[in-house]
Amino acid sequence: MHVTTLAPEDDPYHARAVFDRSKRRLDRRPSEGIDAALVDVIRGCDLVIVDLPASIARPLGIDAGAIARINPGAVYLAVPAFDDDFDSGGRIAGDAQVQAYGGIMAEQASYDGGPVLLTTPVCARSAGILGAAAALDALRRRAAGEAAPLVTVSQLAATLAIQTDRIITAPGVPDASRWAKRSPLGPFPAVHVYRARDDYLALACLTPRFWHHLCLALDHPEWISDPRFETAPLGIPDPAARDWLVAELGATFATRDRDEWLALLRDADVPAAKVLTREEQLEEPQARHAGIAVDVEVPGIGLTRQTAPPITFSRTPARIGVPPAAAPPVVVARGASGCIRVVDLAGYIAGAYCPTLLADLGCDVVKIEPPEGDPFRLTGLDFVGLNRGKRSIAVDLKRPEGRELVHRLVVAADVVVQNFRPGVAERLGVDYNTLAALNPRLVYAEITAYGPDGPRSQDPAFDQLMLAQSGIMRAQGAAGGEPVSLTQAVADFGGAMLLTFGIMAALAERARSGLGQRVETSLLRAAIAMQAGEFLFADRPLSRPAGGVDLRGTSAWRRCYRTADGWVFVEAATDGDRRALWSAAAPRAAGIDEPAAEAMLEVAFAAAGSADWLATLRGLGIPVQAVQSWDDLLRDGALWQRRWLSTDPDPARGHVTQLGNVLVPGAPPPRMAPRLGEHTRAILAEARLAPDDVARLLREGIVFEAGDSAAK
Repeated sequence: MHVTTLAPEDDPYHARAVFDRSKRRLDRRPSEGIDAALVDVIRGCDLVIVDLPASIARPLGIDAGAIARINPGAVYLAVPAFDDDFDSGGRIAGDAQVQAYGGIMAEQASYDGGPVLLTTPVCARSAGILGAAAALDALRRRAAGEAAPLVTVSQLAATLAIQTDRIITAPGVPDASRWAKRSPLGPFPAVHVYRARDDYLALACLTPRFWHHLCLALDHPEWISDPRFETAPLGIPDPAARDWLVAELGATFATRDRDEWLALLRDADVPAAKVLTREEQLEEPQARHAGIAVDVEVPGIGLTRQTAPPITFSRTPARIGVPPAAAPPVVVARGASGCIRVVDLAGYIAGAYCPTLLADLGCDVVKIEPPEGDPFRLTGLDFVGLNRGKRSIAVDLKRPEGRELVHRLVVAADVVVQNFRPGVAERLGVDYNTLAALNPRLVYAEITAYGPDGPRSQDPAFDQLMLAQSGIMRAQGAAGGEPVSLTQAVADFGGAMLLTFGIMAALAERARSGLGQRVETSLLRAAIAMQAGEFLFADRPLSRPAGGVDLRGTSAWRRCYRTADGWVFVEAATDGDRRALWSAAAPRAAGIDEPAAEAMLEVAFAAAGSADWLATLRGLGIPVQAVQSWDDLLRDGALWQRRWLSTDPDPARGHVTQLGNVLVPGAPPPRMAPRLGEHTRAILAEARLAPDDVARLLREGIVFEAGDSAAK
């Protein structure tokens, strides 16, 4: 596909060196509108991408209606910061404003409990990946004879999507304890950053098994039976017990150098890793083995090191630097789009959420679980938020008949998703070679921690460790000082989104070739891909946004301010904005140095409520947003009006209020996350098993259904 971009706006961090690679470019600023050259380009496009809301795109002649008049067959993808029915003050908003409105700032852990600006634009990156996945699905449907659709994935929609396990509540669930903002070094004692004698390391013991391994490795077996830690590692309810354990672990790790601890912990199968800078990550053996970076010549900068394509395709590998030749037309029988059938063998967050996104895009997802269920079911509502839209069948894959049954389901499937450690799928008989031999059209998608091979491929790992190793913790923290652990699971959700995009790309390619392929990514690649604009290195220094512990903003005019009843984020981007801000909030601040102006603005903002400041500053045309928490979002009328929130019955909890489908406008509320084995009989019937055979499989413990003692 040829991609033509408009000329970039100011780019102080040189991110366009990454995001515009392999593209052809026609230099036009949006303010110049449509001319003959741009009309010719649009007429030849399959996909047109615009990052403006319709209210701003329309006067420029690049809204969906205008593009459709030029090229009725083109898919139109809109990726604005906010959808048109959200008030962004009539200005083009950016990632930081979405962070404020969408819960990212308020819920990032801080020492003083206030909001924190993330230096990595995770909202914009998420919208880009999800928008690309949705656009590929639209192109696939168009090729099957459906009308070219309008696709909208705003930064706000994507931001909500990557918090689907948090924007959820149910009666009797103590929200405050679930969502407690704890230390910027980590949410739990065993999921935490500690300073060893010489440098920082990160722990990520998210399961009882890994918690037990940690206790034994540190020669504290008594902690396993200590009643204070009965629900460890994630459910230690007593703050005093948590603080005691953090102090004990901190004192213990301070006694040895980091590498010594990591060797000991690795031998004990404890998930742990170094806290690195982005530059240091480049030199890690696993990074070198996986080829996470590539050399790209960039005009005006020279030779650079950049993030490599984060997804591997077994038959159609990605290429960098050369715009591809025109692709052959997609040949699909009219009306053959059908429903994509997905076999979900994954669990936890990244693996489980990818099929949920596929369900949002209209796929039929069957979650195959072991008799004891996805281990993440123990998290309660987190599991519910990550697994909506699916059906569940419980199968014992360790028994030959269980594997045969899964093979039967795979023969009729389009996609398989798994996130086993390397080698496990082969032992269970659900590896790519085995399943592709049964179904050559199968798209087989997998996500691992570090990659399918290499020196760390067998190590256990979770999101926390990927953020530690990829450099994002160091970048968010103070230069040369304490790192900051992100509350948002950037690697997990980034991995889920990337794998969804990869699946959609492979399905689009299958429409041409008739063949499936293997699609692979890793949490490490995802963590780096979410920093793609910052993961750029050259012989000369390149500017980077400065971080800091409890970072409120980057200047007095791009910052969070506490009001009389909350917080607002102000982004006075132009000289005119700043003059208006000074005149409205602190007339005496104009012309004085920035620290003094910031102090005066703090006093001024604290004198009135957030609603008053929103009205005043928006009246002056100054970009401003209220800083909202997850609880605020659950009460947000605009989200309810868009059907992005819904309250649905749940057998175990009475009802659950949760995030819905934010990828398809107007979509009905998705299916509630299934009970373990809830759909076993129906799925077996669809596989054309006779009732007597189903009864035998249940009786012999090959499969289980909801209510069975093994399926709870």
